[in-house]
Amino acid sequence: MLRWLKNLLFESTPAEFRSDYSIDESVQRLAAVTSRWGLSLSQTQAVGKVAADKVRLQRVIPMVRNSFKPFFTGHFETRDGRTVLTGHFAIPTAARIFMVIWLAMATLFSVAFLAGDLRSANGTPASLPLFAFLFPAAGIGLIVLGKWFARNDVAWLSDVMTRALTTPGDITPQQPSADPLGTPEVLKLVAVFLALAATVSGVVVINTPQLLPPSWHTMYVTFVILDLVLAIGVWYRRPWAWWGGFIVLAATMFAPLVTLPTATRQLPLLFQAAFAVCLLLVVCSWGAWWYGKRNLFLWQ
Repeated sequence: MLRWLKNLLFESTPAEFRSDYSIDESVQRLAAVTSRWGLSLSQTQAVGKVAADKVRLQRVIPMVRNSFKPFFTGHFETRDGRTVLTGHFAIPTAARIFMVIWLAMATLFSVAFLAGDLRSANGTPASLPLFAFLFPAAGIGLIVLGKWFARNDVAWLSDVMTRALTTPGDITPQQPSADPLGTPEVLKLVAVFLALAATVSGVVVINTPQLLPPSWHTMYVTFVILDLVLAIGVWYRRPWAWWGGFIVLAATMFAPLVTLPTATRQLPLLFQAAFAVCLLLVVCSWGAWWYGKRNLFLWQ
Protein backbone atom coordinates (compact mmCIF):
# COMPACT_ATOMS: atom_id res chain seq x y z
CA MET A 1 0.00 0.00 0.00
CA LEU A 2 2.74 2.47 0.94
CA ARG A 3 4.72 1.61 -2.19
CA TRP A 4 1.61 2.11 -4.34
CA LEU A 5 0.94 5.46 -2.70
CA LYS A 6 4.58 6.49 -3.17
CA ASN A 7 4.41 5.63 -6.87
CA LEU A 8 1.10 7.47 -7.16
CA LEU A 9 2.63 10.71 -5.90
CA PHE A 10 6.31 10.48 -6.81
CA GLU A 11 6.31 8.46 -10.01
CA SER A 12 8.65 10.01 -12.60
CA THR A 13 8.80 8.84 -16.22
CA PRO A 14 12.11 9.54 -18.04
CA ALA A 15 11.82 10.81 -21.60
CA GLU A 16 14.21 11.82 -24.39
CA PHE A 17 13.49 13.53 -27.69
CA ARG A 18 16.18 13.63 -30.38
CA SER A 19 16.30 16.71 -32.55
CA ASP A 20 17.37 17.11 -36.15
CA TYR A 21 18.53 20.67 -35.47
CA SER A 22 21.07 22.56 -33.36
CA ILE A 23 20.27 23.53 -29.79
CA ASP A 24 19.46 27.14 -30.68
CA GLU A 25 17.22 26.16 -33.58
CA SER A 26 15.58 23.43 -31.52
CA VAL A 27 14.72 25.98 -28.84
CA GLN A 28 13.24 28.30 -31.45
CA ARG A 29 11.16 25.56 -33.06
CA LEU A 30 9.81 24.24 -29.77
CA ALA A 31 9.01 27.75 -28.57
CA ALA A 32 7.10 28.35 -31.82
CA VAL A 33 4.58 25.58 -31.04
CA THR A 34 4.18 26.40 -27.34
CA SER A 35 2.85 29.32 -25.37
CA ARG A 36 4.51 31.11 -22.49
CA TRP A 37 1.33 31.92 -20.58
CA GLY A 38 -1.52 29.93 -22.16
CA LEU A 39 -4.27 32.55 -22.28
CA SER A 40 -6.40 30.82 -24.92
CA LEU A 41 -9.98 30.06 -23.92
CA SER A 42 -10.73 27.82 -26.88
CA GLN A 43 -7.64 25.79 -27.88
CA THR A 44 -5.59 23.22 -26.00
CA GLN A 45 -1.97 24.37 -25.76
CA ALA A 46 1.47 23.28 -24.62
CA VAL A 47 2.38 25.98 -22.09
CA GLY A 48 5.55 26.77 -20.21
CA LYS A 49 9.18 27.83 -20.44
CA VAL A 50 11.43 26.82 -23.33
CA ALA A 51 15.15 27.55 -23.01
CA ALA A 52 18.34 25.66 -23.71
CA ASP A 53 19.06 25.03 -20.03
CA LYS A 54 15.47 24.40 -18.92
CA VAL A 55 12.27 23.22 -20.57
CA ARG A 56 9.11 22.96 -18.47
CA LEU A 57 5.86 22.26 -20.31
CA GLN A 58 2.33 21.27 -19.43
CA ARG A 59 -0.81 20.60 -21.41
CA VAL A 60 -3.39 23.31 -20.74
CA ILE A 61 -7.01 22.54 -21.58
CA PRO A 62 -9.30 25.61 -21.47
CA MET A 63 -11.66 25.72 -18.47
CA VAL A 64 -9.93 22.71 -16.88
CA ARG A 65 -7.83 22.89 -13.72
CA ASN A 66 -5.89 19.79 -12.72
CA SER A 67 -3.08 19.99 -10.17
CA PHE A 68 -2.12 16.35 -10.69
CA LYS A 69 -1.36 16.40 -14.40
CA PRO A 70 2.19 15.57 -15.55
CA PHE A 71 4.69 18.30 -16.35
CA PHE A 72 7.68 17.71 -18.60
CA THR A 73 10.88 19.10 -17.08
CA GLY A 74 14.19 18.81 -18.89
CA HIS A 75 16.96 20.54 -20.84
CA PHE A 76 18.77 20.42 -24.16
CA GLU A 77 22.18 18.85 -24.49
CA THR A 78 24.50 17.63 -27.23
CA ARG A 79 25.18 13.90 -27.26
CA ASP A 80 27.29 12.14 -29.92
CA GLY A 81 27.06 15.21 -32.11
CA ARG A 82 23.25 15.35 -31.95
CA THR A 83 20.88 17.57 -30.00
CA VAL A 84 18.79 15.77 -27.40
CA LEU A 85 16.00 17.07 -25.19
CA THR A 86 16.18 14.96 -22.05
CA GLY A 87 14.00 15.11 -18.95
CA HIS A 88 11.07 13.44 -17.23
CA PHE A 89 7.30 13.63 -16.73
CA ALA A 90 6.04 14.02 -13.17
CA ILE A 91 3.42 15.70 -10.99
CA PRO A 92 4.49 19.24 -9.95
CA THR A 93 6.51 19.42 -6.73
CA ALA A 94 4.06 21.83 -5.12
CA ALA A 95 1.19 19.38 -5.61
CA ARG A 96 3.28 16.56 -4.11
CA ILE A 97 4.17 18.58 -1.02
CA PHE A 98 0.58 19.71 -0.52
CA MET A 99 -0.79 16.18 -0.76
CA VAL A 100 1.87 14.74 1.57
CA ILE A 101 0.92 17.33 4.20
CA TRP A 102 -2.79 16.76 3.56
CA LEU A 103 -2.55 12.96 3.84
CA ALA A 104 -0.33 13.13 6.92
CA MET A 105 -2.63 15.54 8.75
CA ALA A 106 -5.78 13.67 7.68
CA THR A 107 -4.34 10.34 8.78
CA LEU A 108 -3.22 11.70 12.17
CA PHE A 109 -6.64 13.28 12.71
CA SER A 110 -8.40 10.05 11.78
CA VAL A 111 -6.23 7.92 14.08
CA ALA A 112 -6.65 10.37 16.98
CA PHE A 113 -10.40 10.55 16.42
CA LEU A 114 -10.73 6.77 16.30
CA ALA A 115 -8.50 6.22 19.36
CA GLY A 116 -10.37 8.82 21.39
CA ASP A 117 -13.74 7.30 20.57
CA LEU A 118 -12.58 3.78 21.39
CA ARG A 119 -11.56 4.96 24.84
CA SER A 120 -14.92 6.57 25.50
CA ALA A 121 -17.62 4.77 27.46
CA ASN A 122 -20.13 4.96 24.62
CA GLY A 123 -20.44 2.09 22.20
CA THR A 124 -18.55 2.41 18.94
CA PRO A 125 -20.63 2.04 15.74
CA ALA A 126 -19.38 -0.62 13.36
CA SER A 127 -19.04 1.95 10.58
CA LEU A 128 -16.82 4.33 12.60
CA PRO A 129 -13.47 2.97 11.32
CA LEU A 130 -14.60 3.60 7.75
CA PHE A 131 -15.77 7.10 8.63
CA ALA A 132 -12.52 7.88 10.45
CA PHE A 133 -10.41 7.27 7.34
CA LEU A 134 -12.76 9.06 4.98
CA PHE A 135 -10.50 12.15 4.68
CA PRO A 136 -7.32 10.23 3.71
CA ALA A 137 -9.33 8.14 1.26
CA ALA A 138 -10.80 11.30 -0.27
CA GLY A 139 -7.31 12.74 -0.77
CA ILE A 140 -6.06 9.57 -2.43
CA GLY A 141 -9.17 9.45 -4.59
CA LEU A 142 -8.55 13.04 -5.69
CA ILE A 143 -5.05 12.14 -6.85
CA VAL A 144 -6.26 9.07 -8.72
CA LEU A 145 -9.04 11.05 -10.40
CA GLY A 146 -6.67 13.86 -11.41
CA LYS A 147 -4.16 11.44 -12.92
CA TRP A 148 -6.95 9.62 -14.75
CA PHE A 149 -8.17 12.85 -16.35
CA ALA A 150 -4.56 13.61 -17.41
CA ARG A 151 -3.81 10.10 -18.67
CA ASN A 152 -3.33 11.32 -22.27
CA ASP A 153 -1.16 14.34 -21.43
CA VAL A 154 2.20 12.53 -21.73
CA ALA A 155 1.40 11.23 -25.21
CA TRP A 156 0.03 14.63 -26.28
CA LEU A 157 3.06 16.58 -25.05
CA SER A 158 5.44 13.99 -26.50
CA ASP A 159 3.80 14.40 -29.90
CA VAL A 160 4.13 18.19 -29.75
CA MET A 161 7.84 18.01 -28.88
CA THR A 162 8.58 15.26 -31.41
CA ARG A 163 6.96 17.15 -34.26
CA ALA A 164 8.72 20.38 -33.35
CA LEU A 165 12.16 18.74 -33.23
CA THR A 166 11.93 16.40 -36.22
CA THR A 167 9.43 17.76 -38.74
CA PRO A 168 11.18 19.61 -41.58
CA GLY A 169 10.14 23.11 -42.62
CA ASP A 170 8.01 25.59 -40.73
CA ILE A 171 6.14 24.40 -37.67
CA THR A 172 2.68 25.63 -36.77
CA PRO A 173 0.53 24.39 -33.89
CA GLN A 174 -1.95 21.75 -35.04
CA GLN A 175 -5.36 21.13 -33.60
CA PRO A 176 -6.84 17.65 -33.88
CA SER A 177 -9.45 17.16 -36.57
CA ALA A 178 -12.74 15.45 -35.89
CA ASP A 179 -12.47 11.69 -35.72
CA PRO A 180 -15.60 10.20 -37.33
CA LEU A 181 -15.43 7.21 -34.96
CA GLY A 182 -16.61 7.70 -31.41
CA THR A 183 -17.50 10.77 -29.37
CA PRO A 184 -14.71 12.78 -27.68
CA GLU A 185 -14.86 12.71 -23.90
CA VAL A 186 -15.38 16.45 -23.62
CA LEU A 187 -18.54 16.23 -25.74
CA LYS A 188 -19.75 13.28 -23.69
CA LEU A 189 -19.35 15.36 -20.54
CA VAL A 190 -21.22 18.28 -22.11
CA ALA A 191 -24.04 15.98 -23.22
CA VAL A 192 -24.34 14.41 -19.77
CA PHE A 193 -24.34 17.86 -18.14
CA LEU A 194 -27.13 19.05 -20.45
CA ALA A 195 -29.17 15.91 -19.74
CA LEU A 196 -28.72 16.37 -15.98
CA ALA A 197 -29.68 20.05 -16.22
CA ALA A 198 -32.82 19.08 -18.12
CA THR A 199 -33.64 16.41 -15.52
CA VAL A 200 -33.26 18.82 -12.60
CA SER A 201 -35.37 21.48 -14.31
CA GLY A 202 -38.03 18.90 -15.11
CA VAL A 203 -38.16 17.70 -11.50
CA VAL A 204 -38.55 21.30 -10.29
CA VAL A 205 -41.42 21.98 -12.69
CA ILE A 206 -43.25 18.73 -11.91
CA ASN A 207 -42.75 18.39 -8.14
CA THR A 208 -42.68 22.01 -6.97
CA PRO A 209 -44.88 24.00 -9.34
CA GLN A 210 -45.88 26.32 -6.49
CA LEU A 211 -42.31 27.67 -6.29
CA LEU A 212 -42.46 29.03 -9.81
CA PRO A 213 -44.72 31.80 -11.11
CA PRO A 214 -47.15 30.48 -13.75
CA SER A 215 -45.46 32.63 -16.39
CA TRP A 216 -42.20 30.73 -15.87
CA HIS A 217 -43.59 27.23 -16.42
CA THR A 218 -43.53 27.51 -20.19
CA MET A 219 -39.98 28.84 -20.10
CA TYR A 220 -38.77 25.96 -17.90
CA VAL A 221 -40.49 23.36 -20.05
CA THR A 222 -38.84 24.91 -23.10
CA PHE A 223 -35.43 24.72 -21.40
CA VAL A 224 -36.00 21.05 -20.53
CA ILE A 225 -36.88 20.13 -24.11
CA LEU A 226 -34.05 22.23 -25.55
CA ASP A 227 -31.45 20.73 -23.21
CA LEU A 228 -32.55 17.16 -23.94
CA VAL A 229 -32.52 17.66 -27.71
CA LEU A 230 -29.20 19.47 -27.52
CA ALA A 231 -27.68 16.71 -25.35
CA ILE A 232 -28.54 14.14 -28.01
CA GLY A 233 -27.15 16.36 -30.76
CA VAL A 234 -23.88 16.98 -28.89
CA TRP A 235 -23.43 13.27 -28.17
CA TYR A 236 -23.81 12.47 -31.88
CA ARG A 237 -21.71 15.54 -32.84
CA ARG A 238 -24.30 17.20 -35.06
CA PRO A 239 -23.31 20.66 -36.36
CA TRP A 240 -26.68 22.16 -35.36
CA ALA A 241 -25.91 21.16 -31.77
CA TRP A 242 -22.75 23.29 -31.87
CA TRP A 243 -24.85 26.31 -32.87
CA GLY A 244 -27.44 25.33 -30.27
CA GLY A 245 -24.79 25.58 -27.57
CA PHE A 246 -24.63 29.34 -28.11
CA ILE A 247 -28.41 29.56 -27.75
CA VAL A 248 -28.18 27.81 -24.38
CA LEU A 249 -25.39 30.16 -23.28
CA ALA A 250 -27.46 33.19 -24.33
CA ALA A 251 -30.45 31.83 -22.42
CA THR A 252 -28.20 31.23 -19.42
CA MET A 253 -27.29 34.90 -19.44
CA PHE A 254 -30.71 36.45 -20.01
CA ALA A 255 -32.85 34.08 -17.92
CA PRO A 256 -31.42 35.22 -14.53
CA LEU A 257 -31.84 38.85 -15.53
CA VAL A 258 -35.48 38.26 -16.43
CA THR A 259 -36.35 36.01 -13.49
CA LEU A 260 -34.57 37.93 -10.74
CA PRO A 261 -36.74 38.16 -7.62
CA THR A 262 -38.42 41.47 -6.97
CA ALA A 263 -36.26 42.09 -3.90
CA THR A 264 -33.13 41.77 -5.97
CA ARG A 265 -34.42 44.22 -8.55
CA GLN A 266 -34.86 46.76 -5.75
CA LEU A 267 -31.17 46.67 -4.90
CA PRO A 268 -28.96 49.57 -6.02
CA LEU A 269 -28.44 49.93 -9.75
CA LEU A 270 -24.68 49.54 -9.27
CA PHE A 271 -25.19 46.04 -7.81
CA GLN A 272 -27.43 45.03 -10.70
CA ALA A 273 -24.91 46.36 -13.21
CA ALA A 274 -22.04 44.49 -11.52
CA PHE A 275 -24.08 41.29 -11.55
CA ALA A 276 -24.85 41.70 -15.25
CA VAL A 277 -21.18 42.38 -16.10
CA CYS A 278 -19.96 39.33 -14.16
CA LEU A 279 -22.59 37.18 -15.83
CA LEU A 280 -21.55 38.52 -19.23
CA LEU A 281 -17.87 37.72 -18.58
CA VAL A 282 -18.69 34.16 -17.50
CA VAL A 283 -20.92 33.53 -20.51
CA CYS A 284 -18.37 35.04 -22.93
CA SER A 285 -15.61 32.87 -21.47
CA TRP A 286 -17.66 29.70 -21.88
CA GLY A 287 -18.67 30.89 -25.35
CA ALA A 288 -15.02 31.17 -26.38
CA TRP A 289 -14.40 27.69 -24.96
CA TRP A 290 -17.37 26.26 -26.85
CA TYR A 291 -16.25 27.94 -30.07
CA GLY A 292 -12.97 26.05 -29.79
CA LYS A 293 -14.88 22.75 -29.85
CA ARG A 294 -16.15 23.37 -33.38
CA ASN A 295 -13.59 21.02 -34.90
CA LEU A 296 -14.96 18.10 -32.83
CA PHE A 297 -18.28 18.11 -34.67
CA LEU A 298 -18.97 16.24 -37.90
CA TRP A 299 -19.44 18.99 -40.45
CA GLN A 300 -19.28 16.69 -43.47
